[in-house]
Amino acid sequence: MAQRRFLYRGLMESDNFLKLTNAQKILYVFLVLTADDDGINNNIKTQQYYTNTKESDVEALEKHGFVFKDSDSGALCIVDWHYHNAPPKDRYKETDILGFKKKIYVDDYAKLTLNETPIPYLKYKGGSMNTCISTCMTEIENEEAMDMYKAKQREMHENGNLLPNEYGNY
Repeated sequence: MAQRRFLYRGLMESDNFLKLTNAQKILYVFLVLTADDDGINNNIKTQQYYTNTKESDVEALEKHGFVFKDSDSGALCIVDWHYHNAPPKDRYKETDILGFKKKIYVDDYAKLTLNETPIPYLKYKGGSMNTCISTCMTEIENEEAMDMYKAKQREMHENGNLLPNEYGNY
């Protein structure tokens, strides 16, 4: 597990995040900081102890869509993990909770979800969704998925949710 973590400023300044109480915000930051390289956190009670928060604060994070919990292992997954962190492949260490990871999928916006999508998390190689789509699918599926992905990016840009990178791409 990495000793350094990043937090995506856009998420931390979003209206949805600002609706949380201060205790819930602090708990979320601690959960992100202590998650493994796959965005899974298995020491929730420890983080609750450190932040002096309750189970209701974890439930609020779930309700607002920042985390989801595995009913079997009790571990939490950070939904926006790939917005916050993308560990380099040479330093990446896979989670110990593979049973939970097998249930997780990556949606069109690189968010982690329990809803089945075309890209199982076990096949997700990190990086941008362009990289993910090309490494996870056949050539024909790749073209269709890439068209769908680019259409979603244009839609997000038109809604003001996505800004072009330094090369002018979305």
